[in-house]
Amino acid sequence: MPESTESLRAENARLRARIRELEAEAPRRSRLEVDEETADISRDLPGRAMNEANRVMRAAILASLEQLRVGAEAVDTFASEVFRRNRPETRTSVNEMAFNLPADVYSGVIRALDRTLDTPARVVQKFFDSYRESERVQTERERKRPSSTPPEPPETAV
Repeated sequence: MPESTESLRAENARLRARIRELEAEAPRRSRLEVDEETADISRDLPGRAMNEANRVMRAAILASLEQLRVGAEAVDTFASEVFRRNRPETRTSVNEMAFNLPADVYSGVIRALDRTLDTPARVVQKFFDSYRESERVQTERERKRPSSTPPEPPETAV
């Protein structure tokens, strides 16, 4: 059964009145009283979060490259050790060079493995150094923003 035009007009008027009430309340509901420093931090937060994410990503990539560098150095250590030990100057014959080659390869492998044990420390150090060096690159706004912690009082001589 279709509603009458009069009832639709009444419902429309009631809904419009409710909308006006809600619109009048909206500014009071959304108004937030915060101090200026909190407002500044709030405005800077998305940019700072992006900067931190970029710093971490950069440090992680450079740390991964350091891992590749250590691996390449280990391969170089291996090859250099084998070539250094298996020289004609140190052996009396080709047979002796061929006979000693497995021991020379073993020595190269051991020295390369020893070199790879440096990997974790170097990767962590590269991550830390890369992360910290990007700290020096700051936006002008970050440098001007006041610190949230009060400065230390100057030391006095006693």
